[in-house]
Amino acid sequence: MPKTSSESQAASKSVDSSDGQPGTQPSGKRAAVVEAFELAAANGKTLSPRLFYETVQQSPLAISITDNKADILHVNPAFETLTGYASEDVLGKNESILSHNQTPAEVYQTLWSTIQGGQTWRGTLVNRRKNGEAYLAELNISPVFDSQGGINYFLG
Repeated sequence: MPKTSSESQAASKSVDSSDGQPGTQPSGKRAAVVEAFELAAANGKTLSPRLFYETVQQSPLAISITDNKADILHVNPAFETLTGYASEDVLGKNESILSHNQTPAEVYQTLWSTIQGGQTWRGTLVNRRKNGEAYLAELNISPVFDSQGGINYFLG
């Protein structure tokens, strides 16, 4: 999705670092984002939420974040490109919108038991693009835990 002029201006401004001092935001190039993570970790600093957001947005991998019932909360531009769905088309809808009847039910049963058991599921699904075309999706789906160890979200 194209950024509005105010979003572009906000993205180019500095962001606060963990010590409350102004910092510079990475340029958006993958190497700059990785460098920002490495520098922050080496200095024992907490990274800004904006950096995490930009990292997801700029990833060349399709990413979706769902609640624990698989209702979509966020997708990145790579997801939109791969699936043909704009974020507005899928937000609030269940990930099953991508399901294709060629994936055996047993695969989904294994997927769900794995992620609900707190483990990462890795595998291939036959998914469906917005135009109905089937495609193979090589996936890693991981639970995201809260501070008490409960599963609130999934990252795929």
